[in-house]
Amino acid sequence: MAVLDNMRRDRLVEFMDGFEKIGLGLKEMYQMITLGGDASLDLKDSMDPFTQGIQFMVRPPKKSWKQIENLSGGEKTLASLSLVFALHHYRPTPLYVMDEIDAALDFRNVSIIAHYIKDRTKNAQFVVISLRNNMFELGDRLVGIYKTFDRTQSVVIDPPQVQSVQEECARRDQEVLTKSCSASDEEMDDVDDISLLVKESQRRRSRSFSRGDNKENRLSRLSQRTRLPSIAEDRETDTS
Repeated sequence: MAVLDNMRRDRLVEFMDGFEKIGLGLKEMYQMITLGGDASLDLKDSMDPFTQGIQFMVRPPKKSWKQIENLSGGEKTLASLSLVFALHHYRPTPLYVMDEIDAALDFRNVSIIAHYIKDRTKNAQFVVISLRNNMFELGDRLVGIYKTFDRTQSVVIDPPQVQSVQEECARRDQEVLTKSCSASDEEMDDVDDISLLVKESQRRRSRSFSRGDNKENRLSRLSQRTRLPSIAEDRETDTS
């Protein structure tokens, strides 16, 4: 009996020590992730912690204390991740697999979680399944899974190589745009030359028309000055 009592006492001491450390880590982690929230782990029965369980409560920023089952989807995700990261601090493991942990998070919280995971990869490896750009863009390797012709295939991408390829594509696009702009300028010059020729031709044509009109006007005035006598004038002359 003495040996069994000693084992129970050692178990209680070790459990309470880990429980307190995890509770402090949870509080710090939740405050960091939510930028001002608070969290707590409490024993439902402090006299017998192994039978009644643990109560997990959080207080999101500018809100009241709530049990985790009463939180929204995004708030539950942040609370759960805070507990997971607190456990990681207390008893680290070499590998973590996380499946779309950011599905219910907004852009800001996804960025916070992504940068935290990036910082923790110094001591552990994280395999994160995600569809959010600001999550997987911080990965050291990107593994894409796709299906073609009823066959599932995968491709591994190195983000630095992706950046260099993007820069090369941007450079080529700029060259193509510059060439097209220069070609357009040449075409516009040709169009301007043609329009100048058309305007010059129209100007000459209008000038020739005006000259013709002036000539006709001069002939008309000349004919009026030197017009021939009419038949009535000839009769008056004969009568006289």
